[in-house]
This record gives sequence, C-alpha cells and structure tokens, in this order.
Amino acid sequence: EYMGLAHLILNLLAQIRIGSDIENVAGPWKMALMYFLSGIGGNIFASLMDSFSFSCGASTSIYGLVGVHVVDVFQSWPLLENKRAAMIAICCEVFFTLFIGVL
Repeated sequence: EYMGLAHLILNLLAQIRIGSDIENVAGPWKMALMYFLSGIGGNIFASLMDSFSFSCGASTSIYGLVGVHVVDVFQSWPLLENKRAAMIAICCEVFFTLFIGVL
C-alpha cells in the first residue's frame, strides 16, 4: 500500500536519482544490501518508536540511501572538485526526501 500517487512517483524518482549514484560507486549487490537493510531497519525502528503509526513502502530505504550518500560525500570531501555543488545536492536530497515524507 502506498500513501498516494504523488508519494509513489516521488519515491521512484528519489530511488532512481540517489540509488543510481550509489550503485555506480558501490556496485549493484552492495547497493541492494544497503537498500534492503535500511528499509527493514528503518521500518523496525519506526514501529519501535511509535507502534500506532505506519511507514510506507520504500521511504525508509530512501532515507537510508540519503544517509549513505551524505557519508560518501563527507568521506570523499578532500577529493571533491566542487564542494559547493556537493553540499547543494545533499541539501536538496534531504529536503526532497523530507518533503516526500509529509505527503
């Protein structure tokens, strides 16, 4: 079940945008492992925090991928040619995923 068509489409766009970047760096198997572990872990954590609420589909997986991307940017910070663009991209991803969460 999903929260609505807009939520579904935005989740799909986030998966394509963030997931493809991570997959290019880490490879498909590690990307899949990160995706599924963050989804399962995020849903378990959410249910432990509030057993009366529900989380929807891939949202927790996407939050995990954003976290992986943030860590990747900070670990490769000295090697980045355009640090400002990297920070803008991270801020946009965080804002975008939080926006999806309130739909």
